[in-house]
Amino acid sequence: MLEGEVQILSHAQGKMRIRQLDVSDVQHVLRYGMIAEITAAAERWRYRIEGKTVDGKRAGCVVEINGRMLVVTVFEIGRWTQ
Repeated sequence: MLEGEVQILSHAQGKMRIRQLDVSDVQHVLRYGMIAEITAAAERWRYRIEGKTVDGKRAGCVVEINGRMLVVTVFEIGRWTQ
């Protein structure tokens, strides 16, 4: 990321382990991906960002902004659902 702080929540960390994605993959999706959907969740907006991992797999992240970027979950597109 160019600026700001990114926090990967424990739920997302668990999904990363299951899906064999690492921090570099998440950063790559966030940096080079596109916003695919915006929804309101509780008091914050959620953004679904889709892109590719470092090795070219299609993946996505759901994030919230709360003074920093919170990665709520991660998923691989076409293999798993959110």
